[in-house]
Amino acid sequence: MKKNKLRNNLDDKFYLDQTISSEPKETFKFIADIARNLDGDLKSWHDIGCGTGELLNYLCNILPGIQLSGSDVSSELIGVAKKKYPEILFSVNNFTDRPSSLKKDYDIVSLIGVHGRFKYLNSWLPQFTSLIKKHGYGLIFDLFNSEPVDVAVSAKKSDSQELDYENTYFNLISINSMKNELTSLGFKSKFYRFKMPFVIEKKNDPFRSWTIDLFNGERMLTNGLGQLFDFYLCVVKK
Repeated sequence: MKKNKLRNNLDDKFYLDQTISSEPKETFKFIADIARNLDGDLKSWHDIGCGTGELLNYLCNILPGIQLSGSDVSSELIGVAKKKYPEILFSVNNFTDRPSSLKKDYDIVSLIGVHGRFKYLNSWLPQFTSLIKKHGYGLIFDLFNSEPVDVAVSAKKSDSQELDYENTYFNLISINSMKNELTSLGFKSKFYRFKMPFVIEKKNDPFRSWTIDLFNGERMLTNGLGQLFDFYLCVVKK
């Protein structure tokens, strides 16, 4: 696959250049608060697309009884994660590989800010759900479309010398399609909308998201592709 030359929400350099805040991300708090209320004796959590391991590090402090691990396709990001958080098990792995080298008995499997790169659910969702232990959970956090429309997005900057349009990682799967696909795989699902609690200013890069204010006092995300979207957490139950 040709490497996407646009800077996007899965770009290694973007994550490596980020300064780590002493305060956890609001999205981490949102995910953890819901995870705390999941039923069952949950002892293991694997985060797919873990990057440099910031979510798992946050979970270490608030869920000390859970065995945490993470994987990512980027050896560079995993290298950083291993140095920063040696107490967490990290590995380089592509969960869409068939068969995956990941074990298949995690109580919780999370996929945070990743699935927007995929245009088709059947290219990743069966592999994701196969990693969930019986009576376990999947947590999928990213942009979803509340309308019953699936949107595959390709774009290029107007000053780009590239002839081809690139995958922007803003593919927008509908909640309706996700629920139907999960049902066909034998899973139940529930969606929780993340209400953006802060302002994100517009940056020079049109492929980075920013917030706009709504009349009801809430915020939505937009980008230079002309999209409006919300983040949701999809809780998958086996």
